[in-house]
Amino acid sequence: MKQILLTVYASLIMLGAYAQERTVSGQVFDDTGEPLPGVNVVIKGATQGTITDIDGNYRLSVSSETILVFSFVGFETKEIIVGNKSVIDVNMDGAQQLEEVVVTAVGIERDKRALGYSTTNLEATAVQDKAEGDIIRTLTAKIPGVNIQGSNGAPGSSTNINIRGISSLLGDNQPLFVVDGVPFDNSSPRTQNTLVSGAPYSSRALDIDHNDVASISVLKGAAASALYGSRAANGVILITTKSGKGVSKKGMEVTYQTSYTIEKVAGIPELQDRFSQGGTSGGGSGVFSNAFFGSWGASPADILNDPANASGTITDWMGNSVPLQIYPNNVSDFFETGVNLENSVSISSGNENSNFVLTASHLNTDGFIPNSELQRTNIKVGANTRLNNGLYVGGSLSYISTNQQGPPTGGGGVVSSGFSTQLWFIPRSYNPYEYPYIDENNQDQHYRTGEDHPLFSAYENPFSSRVNRIFTTTNLGYDVTDWLNVSLRVGYDSYTQSNKQVFAASSQFAPSGNITVDDIFFKSINTDFVITATKDLSSDISLKATVGHNLNQREQDRQVFSGTGITVFGIDDLDNTQNVVPNGGTYFKRRLLGMYGDVSLSFRDYLFLGLTGRNDWSSTLPLENNSFFYPAATLGFVFSDALNIDNKVFNFGKLRLAYGKVGNDAPVYSTQERLYVNGAYGTALGSLTFPFNNSAGLTLSDALGNTALTPEFTTEFEIGTELKFLNNRAGFDVTYFDRKTTDQIFSVSRAPSYGFSTETLNAGEVTNKGWEVAVNLTPVIAGDFSWNIYGTFTRIRNEVVSLTEGLTRISTASNFFTLGTFAVPGQPYGVIQGSTAAKDSLGNYLINPTTGYWINDPDNTKIIGDPNPDFILGVSNTLDYKGFSLNFLIDWKQGGDLYAGTLSAMRGRGVLAETAEGDARQQAYLLPGVYGDINNPGTPLTDDSGNLIPNSFQIDANDYFWRTSSNAPAEFNVYDASVVRLREVGLSYSFPKAWLENIFIGSARISLVGRNLWFYAPNMPKGYDPETNGRGSGNGQGMEFAYVPNARRYGASLKLTF
Repeated sequence: MKQILLTVYASLIMLGAYAQERTVSGQVFDDTGEPLPGVNVVIKGATQGTITDIDGNYRLSVSSETILVFSFVGFETKEIIVGNKSVIDVNMDGAQQLEEVVVTAVGIERDKRALGYSTTNLEATAVQDKAEGDIIRTLTAKIPGVNIQGSNGAPGSSTNINIRGISSLLGDNQPLFVVDGVPFDNSSPRTQNTLVSGAPYSSRALDIDHNDVASISVLKGAAASALYGSRAANGVILITTKSGKGVSKKGMEVTYQTSYTIEKVAGIPELQDRFSQGGTSGGGSGVFSNAFFGSWGASPADILNDPANASGTITDWMGNSVPLQIYPNNVSDFFETGVNLENSVSISSGNENSNFVLTASHLNTDGFIPNSELQRTNIKVGANTRLNNGLYVGGSLSYISTNQQGPPTGGGGVVSSGFSTQLWFIPRSYNPYEYPYIDENNQDQHYRTGEDHPLFSAYENPFSSRVNRIFTTTNLGYDVTDWLNVSLRVGYDSYTQSNKQVFAASSQFAPSGNITVDDIFFKSINTDFVITATKDLSSDISLKATVGHNLNQREQDRQVFSGTGITVFGIDDLDNTQNVVPNGGTYFKRRLLGMYGDVSLSFRDYLFLGLTGRNDWSSTLPLENNSFFYPAATLGFVFSDALNIDNKVFNFGKLRLAYGKVGNDAPVYSTQERLYVNGAYGTALGSLTFPFNNSAGLTLSDALGNTALTPEFTTEFEIGTELKFLNNRAGFDVTYFDRKTTDQIFSVSRAPSYGFSTETLNAGEVTNKGWEVAVNLTPVIAGDFSWNIYGTFTRIRNEVVSLTEGLTRISTASNFFTLGTFAVPGQPYGVIQGSTAAKDSLGNYLINPTTGYWINDPDNTKIIGDPNPDFILGVSNTLDYKGFSLNFLIDWKQGGDLYAGTLSAMRGRGVLAETAEGDARQQAYLLPGVYGDINNPGTPLTDDSGNLIPNSFQIDANDYFWRTSSNAPAEFNVYDASVVRLREVGLSYSFPKAWLENIFIGSARISLVGRNLWFYAPNMPKGYDPETNGRGSGNGQGMEFAYVPNARRYGASLKLTF
């Protein structure tokens, strides 16, 4: 009996062992559904394990209680209980990859947890498939601390971007763009006087192909960007392009994407459709007149019911007798339906040691503005290889062709020939498309002499730009040991840009015709030699140290010629003009030499210390002052690891502290006086002997050089924290910064007796303080459905602390008479100053008792607006369900004033809807205020009892709207430009891989996309979009004299991988 029991017991043990020890197998995939080789699969708490093969397969003997741990570099580790399962397939989440490893200054890769300063990192999806060809604009509201402002919706128009506010009074405030470790020039030919120049100039970052982007990192503070030297004083946009890495398991991957979107005008102010061209009679009634430029005339019903007009018709501007009618679409019909077609292809191939990539794309945009277009072609080839002896070499070569065309868009100097300055003002009873805009003699035909027909401006006064660009990177490196590396990177950036502005004969700006050609030849060479050591000093302390040498040389030759008197209409060439003369031109060559070092210490992987220093030698500074050093120090403390805090509620906590200083050198040739060729002699200098007619062949500049110039310096302190909760489903990144820029370099005016009109000096201080917040939430994960929210918040307070002694303000850009933007001590940068109505000591407006109009204050330097926003908020939502993905971005820019010159003229001319609402035309109006003494501004009149006399002088509607807008003090045309916008919308569907297996397609995605589909600007007249800027990428913001609306785009795209 005992023997039987023993046998049964042994059998049960064997059965239990058999039940516990069995084989489990499966396949591991990445987050795109591709098999993932090399994944570690181990039994938790033991050393037993395996790795997946080339197809992602694994097999392992386990027991039912076993917990399997799946881990792979760049992917989130997963733990799965085996239970009774014999097949376990795993999808690895790769979202952690870009969060943990980021690219920092001079291409150094670091764990984000180790950084002691704020940086924002974006995946390629942030800029791709967004119905936008300008990569800068695709970043709008996605990066805390960054303000992006597009100038208008013309194809290729420039974009202003600044990081953490305006720091330099008159210098460049745009960040440095770095592509694959090499500076990429983002200058614009015209940044100062675009308000009146007329042309839709581009920023050269427009040349970047968003389809080729792999990732973007934004370095905001001085501590983050110090290694890049003086060129990075305004922050850095680091762009890493596709390299072919990551396709080794496939051997080769081909990606093709095509998109088609249409665009329409977005932002036509609401117009009245009741009253005709004309003015008002003595009694205030509307009277039609085809010679008047306003729309204060009679209504069609008034003409039909006029006893004095038996025919009920009017004589139009061509002399024809026609019924009077209103053309409600005479503005909107000017705009067309634009088309954007983009195709891109990339071919990537590689293995563990080598990779190759070829990308090509073409963007063709026919804008919604007639005769406006943008065509861009990008071609890049790149390769990298690593040899077994530790040597690696790589590089890329890019060719870019960007062609742009469009009509003049500016006001001021081309106010008579720019389409936008005429279109908005045309009378509501005028049909500009009824007759040809040009007659048989090629003469402009328009209802009003002195102004070009909008279509004549569009087709006969075109601006064009042709850019051909070469951009190369070459990398050579050697792993001396497993902890020491040396590398050399050489970059070359060169382009030619030919700009041409044509004003046809009979144009009002140039009646005999004018052609101006502006040719720019730019090239930059950049080298970095870097030595990097990475070493564990002990079990607790690790070190990463970098020392480097940088050389950057930039050279530009710019030649401008103008020809007047076009001989043959339609041939837009300088050779077709009668008189060609130089119209400006510049040449510069500058060199920057730098030595830098960076040391990063890690203690137990939770306490990180970073020390950085760089010394630059600049050719633009005096020899005795051309060397300048700037240090930086950072501290990062992951307190959640130090205190062993990791639970379901709180997962990660980190504190950051950073201090940095960065310099900024001077503009070229600021240290001495310059000589110019005397322009009066044109190009015929070779035939002249000087002096000629008592004039020298060279002219001395009127700008006095300064041999004592020193660099501008920006010092910055920042503190921040990163927190993650609820299994990383809620994350917060908060930063406070305080930056100060001193020893500003700018020019000041001098008295004629000085011998020079301007002098460059060091003076002035500007501060920027602000908060940056990034929030990442995942409210819902349920089965196949997930919802992610990403939000950004920016609040910056800027102040011009001081200028130089005796200087009360400086202009930040070319201004419009006394109206403009200025740097004023004690005020935010770029405040708007202009005319105001006089007030008495109690704040009452003073009224001219003989006219009923406001009395102008003789002081035209009063502040009437601040273009800096109160805050910027962006909220992006992404909802995924199986293969469907819906994403949309809403941004809110609160505050920031705008002087709207176009609205002023539209209101004064009676075309805005508000001028004809209800019985607005029949009312009599009283301007608020009291009577004032016109001979003593600021002094009110009083009655015999000494009491103020309220205004009782009534004016008609024409006078009221004219005097409170076009002919009013500038303060009454400043608006709060707050706006909420639906910036982006996308709905995509990724086809299941099972559907594609038999047709040689790896993946397929179809998308519907939309951009700028809706906006709400509560303080503007209905329909007007305040996201406009007449000064393009220049420092002066908040001014508009020739409104050009933005584009609303929607369409579809298809992406295939093979």
